[in-house]
Amino acid sequence: MLTVRSALFIVAVRCRIYYEKALDSAEKLGNDEWLANIYNNLAVFYANNKRLDEALTYIRKAIFYVEQTDNASDIVFAYQVECSIYMLRKESERGIPSLRKAIAVASEHNLPRAELRCLPNIMAMYSNRQEKDSVMYYMRRGDELL
Repeated sequence: MLTVRSALFIVAVRCRIYYEKALDSAEKLGNDEWLANIYNNLAVFYANNKRLDEALTYIRKAIFYVEQTDNASDIVFAYQVECSIYMLRKESERGIPSLRKAIAVASEHNLPRAELRCLPNIMAMYSNRQEKDSVMYYMRRGDELL
């Protein structure tokens, strides 16, 4: 009898196989945007499976490739994922620069929804550090964006 855990393992293995095929194709084509998205998806995949060292490796590759593109939304998302991985690793401090970068890119490219999605995490991080001025700054920024 196939257990839920066994079924999930089979799905994970198949996902990994398909990602590897997609990665191979993207590398052959030299498509930075595809490479960035595939590496980003792999980072999320490994983070969701609590394999955080691998997730961090893949998000760093995603960031490398996404920064070669002009896709601001993907750049913001990659930095958000990097921050989330640091948070899962209980290294929130290391995630703050990622969120700042995401917010800066979103602001620079007039992506208010993307910027708004960053604010709860950065406010929580500053709140944990008891930096009320920073929390208030981002709360006001959220009000401006709304």
